[in-house]
Amino acid sequence: SLNGEFIGPAFEGDLIEARGEVVKAGKSLVFIRGIVSTGGKPMLSYSGVVKKIGFAKPHSLLLKKIAQIGDQGGVGG
Repeated sequence: SLNGEFIGPAFEGDLIEARGEVVKAGKSLVFIRGIVSTGGKPMLSYSGVVKKIGFAKPHSLLLKKIAQIGDQGGVGG
């Protein structure tokens, strides 16, 4: 989930910067908060909870596929 509260304006051409921090990182959830600002003045504060998900690195996926092909007796086997 992500919550935000607008607390100031931004105008066309303004440089917008965002800063955030991890408040707490658990086993499966990460709690975050931060400020979006322009010209050193805050325009949005936010907080949220992000769920960690795992993913395989591309090279490890390739290695797994090669191993599967080898286990099946080669391509077309």
